[in-house]
Amino acid sequence: MKPAFWIFATLLFALIISIPGHTQDVVNDDAIYSLVANDKIEIVAQGDTYNTVKITGISLVEEDLHVVIPAGTYLAARLNDVQNMVVTKTAELDLPALGTFEVIVQTASLETHESVPVPGNYFTAVGDFSSALTDLIRVIGDSEDSYETIQAAVWIVTENPDYADMGIMRIKDGVVTGYSYQDFEGTDLTDEDRGDRLITAEDVVQAMIYAEQAGMDVHRKHIWIDNDEILNDLPAGVLLDWLTEKVESLR
Repeated sequence: MKPAFWIFATLLFALIISIPGHTQDVVNDDAIYSLVANDKIEIVAQGDTYNTVKITGISLVEEDLHVVIPAGTYLAARLNDVQNMVVTKTAELDLPALGTFEVIVQTASLETHESVPVPGNYFTAVGDFSSALTDLIRVIGDSEDSYETIQAAVWIVTENPDYADMGIMRIKDGVVTGYSYQDFEGTDLTDEDRGDRLITAEDVVQAMIYAEQAGMDVHRKHIWIDNDEILNDLPAGVLLDWLTEKVESLR
């Protein structure tokens, strides 16, 4: 079940942006959730793949609009057993008067132990979820890091997982599965079927670096408890050197 905290935060933010005169304090006029709150557009956001969400929409006004889906936008799942998502790369588009649009946005999930979104799972675009997550997304910026690295960094902020939890998503023959132990067609899978961990030790260490740059004390996170296991899984290189030095400095 989704923690009550996420549900409460979703409702609270929805209330804040609906208060007359308060929207300007919270969001940018061009942000998709601001345009929705101001009745300028209607949107439908639904699962696409494990790391993307498809957003379709229609303009309700007789004026051209510029629509921004900012990195850090919180997409609240409408079902309690489906992962909430966060947009990791800003997307922008120009929307003509009374026009329609469709855009695929890059995302990461906020939870480890919920079902991976699939087509038919719907979301509400709420806004920036937390200052810690916003700081992290700002640090990541326009980097070319993989989804796996960004996902690991997001989980450090939102879930505080250990190394085993980071390995909950698996990949085999190009098929990615999550906590549900099913593929995207709903077929049950065994541990052997699920293959190798999607998020590797290298992804985890790069995520730890980003978390530190965003102002977090990584050695106070659960992931730090497993640093010996992570060190054993790392190949030689700058990430191994960084973690080794970090461990030695705290002894």
